[in-house]
Amino acid sequence: MLSVILSGLNVAQKDMQVSANNVANASTVGFKRSSASFLDVFSNDPSANPRTAIGSGAITGAINRNTGQGAMTSTDRVTDLAIAGRGYFTLASIDPETGAKTTVFTRAGNFGVDQTGKVVDSSGNQLQVFPVEDGRVNTEAELVGAIVSPEKNPADVRVALEKGSVKVGETVTVKFNGVEVGTKVVTSEDITAGYVKFAVSDVDSDTSSQLSASYPVTTVRVPLASITTPVVGSTVQIANANGAITSKTLTQQDITRGYIEMNGPVMTNTEVAALSATYIASGQSTVMTGALTGTPLVYAAASEYRGVYLQGIGIDSKGMIQATYGDGSKFDIGAIALASFRNDTALKPIGNTKFIASDTSGNAILTRAGAPYAGDILSGTLEQANVDITQELMTMLKAQQVYNGNARMLQAAIEVGSRITDKI
Repeated sequence: MLSVILSGLNVAQKDMQVSANNVANASTVGFKRSSASFLDVFSNDPSANPRTAIGSGAITGAINRNTGQGAMTSTDRVTDLAIAGRGYFTLASIDPETGAKTTVFTRAGNFGVDQTGKVVDSSGNQLQVFPVEDGRVNTEAELVGAIVSPEKNPADVRVALEKGSVKVGETVTVKFNGVEVGTKVVTSEDITAGYVKFAVSDVDSDTSSQLSASYPVTTVRVPLASITTPVVGSTVQIANANGAITSKTLTQQDITRGYIEMNGPVMTNTEVAALSATYIASGQSTVMTGALTGTPLVYAAASEYRGVYLQGIGIDSKGMIQATYGDGSKFDIGAIALASFRNDTALKPIGNTKFIASDTSGNAILTRAGAPYAGDILSGTLEQANVDITQELMTMLKAQQVYNGNARMLQAAIEVGSRITDKI
């Protein structure tokens, strides 16, 4: 008798505990309410008469989690995320001592960007994404952490071009700490702009002073002494054994100083000495005499590092995280990986609204948002707890009545026992 009453008190208390936990987490982002189910207990005695058998009380059968979606609340933060539909965010929990990586799952999408650019939750767990390779999301690759660089990488490097010293088709070389890290062929647009712009990896504002840039130039000087009366606007042409290399129109400045300078590709002194020069005027051509002089050199161009800092982050409904920088450039960081399970009600809770897979839940099936069995991502939105306060209060009132009824039964049993004992 007493054991039956005690079992009733226990299940009523368990029911109230579950409801109390639901109410306590009514404001917890991504929380999923639970409900208790109970079983009756009967003796397994084969000789018992089924018409007169009395139960032996009640026990807790299971604590079931309700994975239904909670209400959505808009926020002002792009990194506040919610899943409209099925799926869980995938997070990597890193042990600071061993470096061991544990994968956990959650519906709570209140993320932020830490000082290193990682997209993390309040516990420092890093949001996992599918990497972007060659402009395509690779859903077959191993998941990586979402990292939004506070400073654009590759770095934006501009190499100033001295007017007239470089031509279309020549190559500008950039070195970082003396090691070549990038080259680019000069275009007419570069010459018009006055600089060559391209990207160099592993350079930031602290190390940009180690950048240097150069492009090859040979300055060839052609004396005008063999020309009796040089004319402004006439042409001087330099050629080698294979034909013309370059030509230039005489200016008054050239005539005054007695020579004309031209820039060409880098050559040795022997190659310069083998050049021939021709003066062309009024349809007549005159082979110029006198030694041509040339000094092969590498023109050291000024390099300018432009710190381009993060201006904003965008996350679309398919989970693509895109970083936008001050120069207008955009980079795809990765696509958020959503996990679905054969039985997500069987996920094992570990606290902080996080779960790990269990044998009953099955392994995680990782997909992009919007794929079959995965919902869409809502940026600037948080999913609230799916707790209905009214329903929980009704459950608590019912559990309280059950508890009070069993307490009265216990009191009655004690009084009956006491009277029997007194008569004896």
